[in-house]
Amino acid sequence: MACKNDFERYLECKGDEIDNAAYALAVALLRTHPDQTDEEVLPWDMAIIAPIIESAQEELERSGKQTCWPYLL
Repeated sequence: MACKNDFERYLECKGDEIDNAAYALAVALLRTHPDQTDEEVLPWDMAIIAPIIESAQEELERSGKQTCWPYLL
């Protein structure tokens, strides 16, 4: 059972990594001044972040790449 817990933890970490990367991309695209904090630029909102991930995933799959974006409830 430890393997399952390790794998679940991996999926959680992978999901966080992907979410954070999409958020960082959005903030980088929106930032208009170097003194702005991330939250000032864009408050964390999965309603904005998820479509960015979905678009990237679709584009990668369209080019023949296999993706793994774990969706955890």
